[in-house]
Amino acid sequence: MVCLSRGVGRRGLKRVLLLISVLAPIGMAVTPDADAAEPRSSPRAQNSQRIVIEEAATRHVTVAQNKSLTVRLDQPFASTVIGSPEIADVLALSDRVIYIQAKKIGTTNISAFDQDKHLIAVLDVDVTIDTQSLAAQIRGGTGTSGIRVTSSNGQVVLSGEARDAVTADRAMQIAKTTTPNSPVVNAMRVSASQQVMLKVRFLEASRDAGRDLGVNWYVANGAGNRGFNTGVGAPTQVGQSPTATPGGLPLFQTASTFVGSTSGAPFGVALANLVNNNNARIDLLITALETKGLVRRLAEPDLVALSGDTASFLAGGEVPVPVVQSTSSTTPLITVEYKPFGVQLTFMPTVTADGIINLRLTPSVSELDYTNAVVVSGFQIPALTKREARTTIELRDGQSFAIAGLLQTEGLRNIAQVPWLGSVPVLGAMFRSTSYQQHETDLVVIVTPHLVQPAAPGQRIATPIDGQLSGNDVDLFLLGQSEVRKKQPETVAVGVPLRGPSGYIMPADAK
Repeated sequence: MVCLSRGVGRRGLKRVLLLISVLAPIGMAVTPDADAAEPRSSPRAQNSQRIVIEEAATRHVTVAQNKSLTVRLDQPFASTVIGSPEIADVLALSDRVIYIQAKKIGTTNISAFDQDKHLIAVLDVDVTIDTQSLAAQIRGGTGTSGIRVTSSNGQVVLSGEARDAVTADRAMQIAKTTTPNSPVVNAMRVSASQQVMLKVRFLEASRDAGRDLGVNWYVANGAGNRGFNTGVGAPTQVGQSPTATPGGLPLFQTASTFVGSTSGAPFGVALANLVNNNNARIDLLITALETKGLVRRLAEPDLVALSGDTASFLAGGEVPVPVVQSTSSTTPLITVEYKPFGVQLTFMPTVTADGIINLRLTPSVSELDYTNAVVVSGFQIPALTKREARTTIELRDGQSFAIAGLLQTEGLRNIAQVPWLGSVPVLGAMFRSTSYQQHETDLVVIVTPHLVQPAAPGQRIATPIDGQLSGNDVDLFLLGQSEVRKKQPETVAVGVPLRGPSGYIMPADAK
């Protein structure tokens, strides 16, 4: 409040008012705030405190793992602080340049401050996998540039288009080997797949050969109640010991002459009566047999599968095998499992970009073997004789290869002789019977792959009965023909005779 004396004139009053108008805002500016004058411990002072968040321009940078990056700021800084030192290291090269060294995959940030500790810049650092180096390795290992490599949340993502399944698998292997600590996601597309038809021929030849030679002696007195016989006698009943007879000859049983022989009665028999008088009788029986056998088996399955897929074939059957299940009851529970046998084939083709067919092939031939059968709970379970091969090869369309050498040989030699006499050199052959058996089995598998395509819509497909017709009554009863050949075979397509594999079109040059 300003007081004026009476002696002050009108001109002086104007000067005072002007001075007050000038000093008033200055006094308001320099006058302390009432809140500030209060003690800091008062509730009002505590409620008036504020949290100030400084903001600055944010930049995003990406650094490959185990690599470095240099960043230049627009303003000079005095210090830097990094959020996660285990992810990256930061080093100030000057008052405007920052050096970042990536250590571990992840995200963090770097804050830059000036001399007054004011925030001037923020860098968001994303440490990722070195996708450029990995992409270069994939291009060099696969020979294609259509596969893209990116990184997302610590994962390697392979995208784009691969020429074939082999290229895609090779790219995945390179990525997993280069980044063993990071999962690899396969997002690649494979070009249009090929269909492969596999023509397989199974040829199995089984040969048997055997030779048998037996010598039997019969010596008896004139009465026939004392004698000697080196062969097997002929009993009158099963299980009865042989009895000597005056004639002597019935004592020989030629069907049981050879021990171990798988054949029946010998083919050649020679009988000689060396001595025949009232005092003694000596007879000699020589039996000989030679056998030969040949069995051939042939199977020609044709299978079709997509490139990269698996197809299987079985021509045979399944044998039931009882399995005893352990239970708490006194009566065990028996279930039945079926084991396949016969001609089996499993293959997986993969067509490469240059037309080469990569084949993983597993052919096998098995048969029942009752010689080595076992009996379980009253059930006779035969054994399985199996020959199997596993191989991986590469062929072009129409080329063939053969799997041979699956040879199995069994030899059997048996000797039945009179003790001591049969061991005498040379002369001992007159007192023993010898049997020789030889069994050989050879298997050959011939494989020929073809690239095929499905028939066009509406096109007729050849079948095994298209060239035959069922016979009528005249053909069946008078001519004895159940089927007759068509005079003019139908065509699969216009101008193309009826031939070729059922369901697929072979190339024009395929035979």
